Amino acid sequence: PMAPKPLPELRAKGRTLAPRRMNAAERAYSLELGNRVRARDVADFRFEEITLRIGDDCRYTPDFAVMLPSGALEFHEVKVEQQRGAKVVVGIEEDARAKLRAAAAHHWWYVFRLAVRKLDGTWSVEEIRP
Repeated sequence: PMAPKPLPELRAKGRTLAPRRMNAAERAYSLELGNRVRARDVADFRFEEITLRIGDDCRYTPDFAVMLPSGALEFHEVKVEQQRGAKVVVGIEEDARAKLRAAAAHHWWYVFRLAVRKLDGTWSVEEIRP
C-alpha cells in the first residue's frame, strides 16, 4: 500500500506569516510593552499565548496577553494606520473587528484593547467594549 499524500499547509484567510511570528507592527508594540515592563506599568506580556473560545467552532487569539502589576489580564490586538488616498484608515477588516468585539462580549471580565500604530510612529490604544 502507498503512503497517504500529505495534506497542504492550512492558513487562516489573509494570514501569510507562520503562527507565533511577529510582523513589524507587533515587534514594535512588543518593544513598547518591554518599556512598560521596565517602567513597572506592566508585569509581563506574551505574544499569541492564549486562544479564547468565542462560539461554536470560533476562536480568537489576541496578539498579546498583558499582565498588569495588579494581576489583571488584558488582551491587546495590534494594527496599523494606513494612508489610502486622502484618507487614513486603520488596517482591520470588518470581520476581525466583529470578532474582537465578540471576544470582549463573551469574555467580559477581561479588558480588550486595540493598539494602533499611527503614521507618525506613535501608538493609540483604545479599550474595546462589546
